[in-house]
Amino acid sequence: MEFTGDGGGGFTTLPDQLRQGAQNYERLAGEIRRRGNAMQDAFAGAVGAAGDPGVADSLALSADVFVDAANDIANEVDDIAGTLRENASNYDSAETRSQQAVRSAGGGLAL
Repeated sequence: MEFTGDGGGGFTTLPDQLRQGAQNYERLAGEIRRRGNAMQDAFAGAVGAAGDPGVADSLALSADVFVDAANDIANEVDDIAGTLRENASNYDSAETRSQQAVRSAGGGLAL
């Protein structure tokens, strides 16, 4: 972040920081999915070891619910990453348009 210096005391998040945040969220989503799959594997092992079909069915259902929840969370985290990337792109586009406007005005704007 950088201080805007406009007297309003505001801070601006730079596009590179938004992209870095997006990468962090993408890594987090991948980790959530990895751990969800590991739990599913653990439940699958427990299902195989369960001697009672009712217990096995309950464990299998629990595994499905857990993995579905983990995937839902990971998808939400991916959506946040996408929003951060989109905001960085919008910032870059606005910056480019601003620079083009200055160049087309002869390098400066008359006030």
